[in-house]
Amino acid sequence: MNRVRIVALAGDVPATLLDDRELSLSLGLDAARVASISRGMKRASAADGQGPADLAADVAQKALESAGVSANDVDLLVFATTTPDITFPGSACLLQAKLGIHGQPCIDVRSQCTGFLTALDVAARFLATGACRRVLVAAADVPTHVNRYDGVAPELAILTGDGAAVAIVEAGAGRGELLAVAARIDGRRHRELWCEFPASRHRVRCDTARGERVTREAFESGALYPRADFPALRATALEEVPKILDSALRASGLARVDALVLAHLDPSIEDALVERLARHCGRVVRRRTAYGFGSTLPLALVTASAAGDFVDGETVALATAGSGASWGAAVLRW
Repeated sequence: MNRVRIVALAGDVPATLLDDRELSLSLGLDAARVASISRGMKRASAADGQGPADLAADVAQKALESAGVSANDVDLLVFATTTPDITFPGSACLLQAKLGIHGQPCIDVRSQCTGFLTALDVAARFLATGACRRVLVAAADVPTHVNRYDGVAPELAILTGDGAAVAIVEAGAGRGELLAVAARIDGRRHRELWCEFPASRHRVRCDTARGERVTREAFESGALYPRADFPALRATALEEVPKILDSALRASGLARVDALVLAHLDPSIEDALVERLARHCGRVVRRRTAYGFGSTLPLALVTASAAGDFVDGETVALATAGSGASWGAAVLRW
């Protein structure tokens, strides 16, 4: 089986930033309360009409240039998103078109907060068997387009922001080698962080002239917007993340890593995880941008690298938990 490594990684957030004061006006909340929840995280918002495929396309060009290859050299696209551009087809198809390439296989990954880890795992399996030579892995989300902004349950609007990251993954060893990936999902916990409508399981009503994909009751109850059960998210993260990181470390043959990149929707849950995971790592690297579902971990990796937080040859772990309910970890050699 071939070994696998990330040969290039790029990430970015939209140019438009939504600061706490501006957001507080939209939500009708005191700015101090918004700031206490956000903790000053950089919150970016994509323009109207701009979806995750648009964000990923811009970042993909940077990653391809860094790898010294063109989009035509990519054998497979794997796209992780929680907020797809349209209902169907998948965002990977749209990204392929935006990159000007045609005919390559495209896969959308919908494992939400662990999306980047799952997409890496999918890419690694194609590369390890020799089925592909090069895979483009993208993770992008635009939660600011789907959040609720009427001041009811404002936490998601405060804590999340848009962003994208792209990795070029190839067979080989050396810098960027992926040593292990472990990810799990328990669908029984799907209501910990979810969005129900519009939903294909609800039949369009045929007794109206135009049909009705969303009922008035669903609209008025707020079921069109993402909802989070923060106590449940906390319990899942504190129970499962230490175990999944243990699994990833065992698979990589390591007892601990030099650095751990950690991401969770709720910064207070991140704080608790830092204490639980301290024995696994030399230091913890915290994210600098608002939470963006599956794009959060790779964006944190990109920004930490740009800040000089890693030394060549160090071992780095990634860990997260969230919607699904899902949790996962990966280990790589920087």
